[in-house]
Amino acid sequence: MLEFFNDVISFFGDIKDWIYSGIYTFTVDAYAYFIKQSVKAYIGFLITAIPFAWDVAQSIIDDLNISSYLDSAWGTLDAPTRSVLAYLRIPEGINFILSSAVTRFVLRFIPGF
Repeated sequence: MLEFFNDVISFFGDIKDWIYSGIYTFTVDAYAYFIKQSVKAYIGFLITAIPFAWDVAQSIIDDLNISSYLDSAWGTLDAPTRSVLAYLRIPEGINFILSSAVTRFVLRFIPGF
């Protein structure tokens, strides 16, 4: 009979310990799991949204015909300047910066960015 009371006291002691420390551990673990799943979902969203935004940005650049403006500006430069800038790959850098700027602009219209 004494063993039964010891088991009951041990049971309620375990419940008390869980209430004092177990709830905190459970809450921390649950919150960490939620944050981890949220980060995974956000990264998955980014993997989907960035190529979409890139395609939309390329469409905007084509619709605005920006390449013709850049080509006409490139044509106004004299030959030695053009050759130095081509050697330094400045036109490719301008194209990259322009594409990334328009892509960033498009990403602002997608909720979550």
